[in-house]
Amino acid sequence: MKKILVWVLALTLALSLSGLAMAGNEAAVTQQGSENKAFVVQTGDNEVVVDQVGAENEAVVRQTEANDADVWQNGAGNFAIVDQEGENAAHVTQKGEENVSTVGQDGTTNEVNVLQDGAANNASAYQYGADNEANIYQEGQGWGFARGLSLDNIATVDQNGTGNTAIVYQTALAAFLAGSTSSNNTASVTQGGSDNLAVISQQAAAVLLAGVSVDSNEGTITQSGDGNKAEIHQGIVQGLGFAATTGNKSEIEQDGNNNYAGSNQYGTGNESTQHQKRENGSVYDNYATVYQDGSGNTSKQLQSRSENISAVAQLGSGNTVSTRQISRFNLAGIVQIGDGNTAKTRQQDDVSHISYIGQIGDKNDANIRQYRTENFAVIVQKDDRNWVDIHQTGDDKGDGNNNGYVYQSGQGNHNDMTQKGSINNAWVVQLGTNNSEVVQTGANNNAVVLQSN
Repeated sequence: MKKILVWVLALTLALSLSGLAMAGNEAAVTQQGSENKAFVVQTGDNEVVVDQVGAENEAVVRQTEANDADVWQNGAGNFAIVDQEGENAAHVTQKGEENVSTVGQDGTTNEVNVLQDGAANNASAYQYGADNEANIYQEGQGWGFARGLSLDNIATVDQNGTGNTAIVYQTALAAFLAGSTSSNNTASVTQGGSDNLAVISQQAAAVLLAGVSVDSNEGTITQSGDGNKAEIHQGIVQGLGFAATTGNKSEIEQDGNNNYAGSNQYGTGNESTQHQKRENGSVYDNYATVYQDGSGNTSKQLQSRSENISAVAQLGSGNTVSTRQISRFNLAGIVQIGDGNTAKTRQQDDVSHISYIGQIGDKNDANIRQYRTENFAVIVQKDDRNWVDIHQTGDDKGDGNNNGYVYQSGQGNHNDMTQKGSINNAWVVQLGTNNSEVVQTGANNNAVVLQSN
């Protein structure tokens, strides 16, 4: 309570002094020992360097107009606050454990760089204005027999304006016989405005015989505005030693261009890639989500046009999904339960394609390709080693309203369905090791195949 009262009084004094006319200010504060306090207030063309060595040191910097602040703290339990208005640059370096850094900037051309080396650190950056840039590094490095650890860190970035960039690294690196671990880290980035870029990296890397693990990290990105870009990386870069990744979570939400992308991953060695982009122009109102629970699962989602929905769920090991939506108003859903299953969908040309793939079993393969207008396809495969390929396209005039339904239960079933033209329907049900091929070219065709063995 005493500490809080001291800093409340200090900040009150800073606000009262901020209106004084001061220019060309330079300040340097060096403190060695523990429980030191440094308080700097500047108005004008300002530069300050605070260097503290020891434990439980505290530094507060308040600057207005043209500002540059550097805070160095070496020890455990250090506390730093930087508050700037105008054209701002703040650099905070903290080495040790349980350090806290908070930077607030309001103005134009804001820049924040925070480096925290150790465990259980907390860094926050709040920026309001234009051309904001925030970089937070919470890293650990290990060499020889020393471990590289990035543990229990918290990073928060909040930016409101235009031209925002936020980079958060919660990573660990080790070499030789050491180990690296990135675990229990939390990163959150919120951006309001336009032309936003956000990247969160929660990874561990190792070379030679070092072991590496990534566990229980959480990353969240929320963007409102247009022209948004977001990436979350959770995984390992392995050397020759032990490697494991478990229980990581990532979520990307984009609002403004109204795009949303979410990823949840549980287990070991899962990979998720989500792209909502278009080479020439912008996309909006897309929704993409993926859920993966198991090991070695891969999911890739591409939405290069607007107003599409893509949902993927994979439970098991070694499953692969690819969805590509290259036109508007499309819906694609994929559910895979088992091991070694593969599912692919491609929707392009014109609008309003619908596809669903459900696979329960092992080593099943399903592929749906839909072109031109208003195609509808459903594939359900149960048991093992079944294969289906559905290709739907309209005629040369662009007309097409094809429907294809396939249900395969048993093992070793194959189906190849091709429909071209308009108002075609095909129904296939196979139980056992059956093979069927349906080709329809023209209009108003119907085909039903039922096989049991």
